Amino acid sequence: MTRLSKSKLTMAAQCPRKLWLHTHNRVVATENPQLMRIAERGTEFGDRCRTLFPGGILIDTLDSDEAASRTRKLMDSMNAFNARPIYEAAFIYKDVVVRVDIMTPVVQGEELAWKLIEIKSGNSRESNGRLKHKYILDAAIQQYVVTNCDIPVVETHLGTPNPDFVYQSMGSYEGVLVTEKINSVIEPLLPSIPPLIGLASPLVECSPAPAASINSHCSGCEFVKHCTNAELTPDEQFRVPTWFLASSPNAVRVQSLMPVSRNLADIPEAKLTAPMHKAMRRIALGEMDTYIDPDLRVFLAEQPPVRWFIDFEFMGSPLPLWQGTSPNQVIPFQFSMHKWHAGVVDTITHSEFISDTSEDPRPSLIKHLIAAYDESGPIYSWHGKAIEGPILERLADLVGGLERKILLEMASNCKRDDLLPHFNNHFYTLGMEGWSLKQVAKHFLNPNPYDILETQNGVDAMNDYEELLSAQDLEKRAVIKKNLLKYCEVDTFTLIAIWKKLEVTRTETTL
Repeated sequence: MTRLSKSKLTMAAQCPRKLWLHTHNRVVATENPQLMRIAERGTEFGDRCRTLFPGGILIDTLDSDEAASRTRKLMDSMNAFNARPIYEAAFIYKDVVVRVDIMTPVVQGEELAWKLIEIKSGNSRESNGRLKHKYILDAAIQQYVVTNCDIPVVETHLGTPNPDFVYQSMGSYEGVLVTEKINSVIEPLLPSIPPLIGLASPLVECSPAPAASINSHCSGCEFVKHCTNAELTPDEQFRVPTWFLASSPNAVRVQSLMPVSRNLADIPEAKLTAPMHKAMRRIALGEMDTYIDPDLRVFLAEQPPVRWFIDFEFMGSPLPLWQGTSPNQVIPFQFSMHKWHAGVVDTITHSEFISDTSEDPRPSLIKHLIAAYDESGPIYSWHGKAIEGPILERLADLVGGLERKILLEMASNCKRDDLLPHFNNHFYTLGMEGWSLKQVAKHFLNPNPYDILETQNGVDAMNDYEELLSAQDLEKRAVIKKNLLKYCEVDTFTLIAIWKKLEVTRTETTL
């Protein structure tokens, strides 16, 4: 019988089909580099947190049976006088295996009991203030298994990064973890664990795959393309598949039209209401290659001659990298900014900055940024409302006086002049699957400026930057720094290149 794990049970609770695919057909998954990075940083955070409970013993085998046996022998050898913390303790009950991040002894007179600590690297609460259900369920599964192995657990705690922790001394993370007793919130979930095991057990065996149930919870799932059949078969030669109507194939409008036809060219025009969707249908029919809504042309034409374009590279980590920063705080370490003065003779200038030291990059970044912004004007980016604008607002909180005023002006302009909404609703060119900047560049610009880069995306930039900070070889540091600077520069110059091409591209590009 295939054993279940905590992650498999939580997967079954979220989506039974996901557990089945994860077990039997994982090859159809689409990798998500961002989620992989989050998992890696979570592992690092958990490892570091062990040092906050010194003197413990690590169960360092991956073999479940051996790990459970070693855990049992170790706990049996302990008493109220010699007990120590245990890291990655393993327990098996009804073919469910759990590995507890940290078990700490609780001495009650001469009796020994235990505190179970489940460590997560993200924020423990939702925006409404409630503890995240997935975290509570994880802890409930662990408590259910451990207590059914006759281990006296007096408290179960959720451990997460302490938002009030400020990294002061290199390598010292005392206080980075905050724990919260959650027995009262997991208690109501314990009766649901046996039925959840009953649901999950056949899914990891040879049961038929559950039917797909497509809704909002599918967003971001590695199996969403497979479950929605949003992949062309070898004999399908569609110019525009129906699922290209949205950035994710689980969108309601896509799911309502997929039963009609997988080929957008075969969708009746009457079923499409948005002008851009009707234009995408014309592209699917081969009547044109590119659609530029008149509203986008008007917006671009109305912009003043002085135009700024900005992009930040940034990262947040549960273990702060720089002194003076806190867990999971979004810290910009690099920017690229182009100034395009449009006129009879265009002038384009470029400013850039990257921090390559272990010091907090923000003070130097602010000085370089303000020095570069030598003239007020609109500031364009691809995610100004969600990323660049909020980053500038947080930078403004670090300074006062004129510097603060300038940064708040920049933040306001960034949010107002976000280009993504204009393109998301008013532009499409043949081949685009979604409206990311890289998708527009890939299918609208020739050559694609991203093709020649060593650093290909934001996750690459974060990983490369961490490598830059840790590298000792000067030549290697220079290469990494050059690649990062070029990547960020391309992000802002690509905005100008797209804008310029739009100015000379007809509204309808016919074949």
